[in-house]
Amino acid sequence: MLLYIAVLFFVLTPGILLSLPPGGSKFTVAAVHGVVFALVFHFTHKIVWNSTKNVHFGNLESFESVNKGSYNIFSDSNFNSAGFPANGSYVMGNK
Repeated sequence: MLLYIAVLFFVLTPGILLSLPPGGSKFTVAAVHGVVFALVFHFTHKIVWNSTKNVHFGNLESFESVNKGSYNIFSDSNFNSAGFPANGSYVMGNK
């Protein structure tokens, strides 16, 4: 996904693929290209995400075996103490 964003940003940089509006100031051209980037990303990111979410790079077995049994400091049991209720409602002050 990061590669997609980087390529999209590069391609939509003013002067690479196109320059909109022709003859506009630097600021206007940059703003228009920013809007074009946002629109293209908005309408295509789900397609790219769904088509690449099952792509695996390399062999991660060694990484997974190293981390087996390691203590996860961000487990739920660490945050469900008296100061952090499990239902997400936290009230500050003495009520």
